[in-house]
Amino acid sequence: LGFELGPGQAYSIALGWEKMGFRGASSVGLTMAAIGFLIGSFGGVILINQGLRRGWIGADQAKRINAKSVRTGFFSRNESERPIGSYLSTDGESLDSLSYHIAVVMATYLLSWAVLSGLTLLLNLIGPLGADLAESLWGINFIFSAFCALLVKLLMKVAKVETTLDNGTLNRINGFSVDVTVASSLGAISLVTVQGYWIPILVLTLVGIFITVVVLPWYCSRLYSDHQFFRMLVIYGTATGTLPTGLALLRVVDAEFETPVATDYLYSVGIVFVLAIPIILSINLPAFSVTHNNPSLFGLAIGISAFYSIASFISYLILAKKRAFASNKTLFYTE
Repeated sequence: LGFELGPGQAYSIALGWEKMGFRGASSVGLTMAAIGFLIGSFGGVILINQGLRRGWIGADQAKRINAKSVRTGFFSRNESERPIGSYLSTDGESLDSLSYHIAVVMATYLLSWAVLSGLTLLLNLIGPLGADLAESLWGINFIFSAFCALLVKLLMKVAKVETTLDNGTLNRINGFSVDVTVASSLGAISLVTVQGYWIPILVLTLVGIFITVVVLPWYCSRLYSDHQFFRMLVIYGTATGTLPTGLALLRVVDAEFETPVATDYLYSVGIVFVLAIPIILSINLPAFSVTHNNPSLFGLAIGISAFYSIASFISYLILAKKRAFASNKTLFYTE
């Protein structure tokens, strides 16, 4: 879970497991998340380079990526050749532009926290099952944050103040947030605890690498009919860390988000959340099977996972149609 969904989900759920007696669960989860971040960052760069070499990326995007500034990470010494990263949207004498944007981001996150807190209170009224679901929801708070961000944007458009937000400034905040998340995840790991679980961590990491680096590009290139490589990068980054990681990889090939990939992904989050509720509820079943001495609960968790795997494969066959197994020996299929 940590490798595929990042430190937030791993830490939130691991804390619940530690209360059940699973010592060191949070450190193991954060270790998996940190490894996922590394695979997402370095693996994403490798995938982009492969995309350039093998023609998976369009000629226009490839030309921009091959620029010296992208390769080195720094722009020219000449100020006239440096692009403008962001624009001021407020008068600095009355309100700093960066402070305003950070305030909007924090207000959006506060709204997300309020929504989750309200849902937690309602779900706790249902009983133990509702309490377990509520605890799991905090691990995927980025979904609610994405919804709240869309709501805030809609309200700002209605109030005709959406022009006070600058995408460049928001991109800078996004990049900084990713760096802080990675550093915090690494700093929270207990090496003493991790040493006792290095074999399971290694096995799970190798499986995760195979799924994301090999299987994901294979089926994404056949599943989507447009912007296949871009969509694959967003999913790859999100599946090895968080949504900001996926957006950061997308910005390498689509700096200004000119394609609908980022927007489409945010809209799809709602559908995914509804469909994922059963598997979210099953996350704690393996722990319950130990604490309640009931192996059937672990079998139920395996059964739910198997059902999702079969359902996903059938959906893939329906959506991909003739492309489902086209050139099956090719890692990334292009028409």
